[in-house]
Amino acid sequence: MRTRLILVATALVLSGCQDTIVKAIGPENDPALTVRADYYRYYANDMDNVYDEFTTEFNFSDTVAAVIHRNFVHHGSGRLVITDNIGDTVYNSGLEWNLDLKSRAGRPGRWKAYLGLFGARGRVDVRVQKPGTPIEE
Repeated sequence: MRTRLILVATALVLSGCQDTIVKAIGPENDPALTVRADYYRYYANDMDNVYDEFTTEFNFSDTVAAVIHRNFVHHGSGRLVITDNIGDTVYNSGLEWNLDLKSRAGRPGRWKAYLGLFGARGRVDVRVQKPGTPIEE
């Protein structure tokens, strides 16, 4: 009887740790992509076990970018990789909470931002812009 009780209790505890159905970003996440000269922003909210990845191209006229993190990924992970005009990686980091960083120097032109989400829950809000430009909140 005691062994059966322990097995039932263990099963209940483990079932509470299982992730929900794997999802991609959808309308329920209010995704918003803003791309303009010298500016890239991606935002999505209310993520729940999201596995998704995509690459976006944008024109960037400077050699260094300010990378603004306002993410809150409290489960799973996310990654932002930025490459410059010739494909060199100028930035590669996990999605951080309330952090302002700079990329390494790269070549101006057509840059790419890769965003990967892996079992992510919470919010993603990343921006790439010219250093010294005011941060939109």
